[in-house]
Amino acid sequence: MIWENGSSKIVMLANLVELGKNKCEQYWPNEKQEKINVGTYDIIMQNEKLYGAYNVRELLLKYKETREQRKVVQFHFTTWPDHGTADAIQLAIFQHVIDCEATQSTGPMVVHCSAGIGRTGTYIALDAMTKWIRNHSKVDVYSFVSSMRNNRMNMIQTSMKANVGMIATQYPTADTVQDFYSLIYDHDSPTIVILEPNEEVRDCAENLLIISFLFQMVTTMTCYVIFNKMAK
Repeated sequence: MIWENGSSKIVMLANLVELGKNKCEQYWPNEKQEKINVGTYDIIMQNEKLYGAYNVRELLLKYKETREQRKVVQFHFTTWPDHGTADAIQLAIFQHVIDCEATQSTGPMVVHCSAGIGRTGTYIALDAMTKWIRNHSKVDVYSFVSSMRNNRMNMIQTSMKANVGMIATQYPTADTVQDFYSLIYDHDSPTIVILEPNEEVRDCAENLLIISFLFQMVTTMTCYVIFNKMAK
């Protein structure tokens, strides 16, 4: 599938074993330069970088019949709890890292977890809506998720309620703290995203807005704060 579609990015959202249960078969080598054979393909691990919430593996796929080879990068998110939701900031950063990875292939990105509906659907929605909002003035996450569910049942397994909202605002000053809390109270918003004017964190800020909708299982207010360390 990866070879036929010319895919160069794999997004893996599950661990091999979770809560003592096998979730996925390992399809890459353990060590650098190690090779494993999968039918008509050889897979070689060229590089591996381990981070706090995810791993990045550079794999070389060789097609034995033609000796052609291609580079594929696997992005493995390792901190998504089973039957739970991922940390919004970690997932936003993860998506941003993948989006910034330049590849020569124009094939589709492959996204998988274990069942292929909950985590996979959440990431697909996050990635698609993040790209959409760059060229549009608004984004309708609810309609997009509904569309995905019409094509595949159970995509994103948390309940979706159209009346759940969120507020994105600047960091309150001493003079606007009361207005800030009045805004939260008046709109009964469960999710607040506080932004500082820093271009470098804008992409992650947009991601947090989308994630806060996808992960609407909160019963109390959740406040995401993105700080600009250079702000004076």
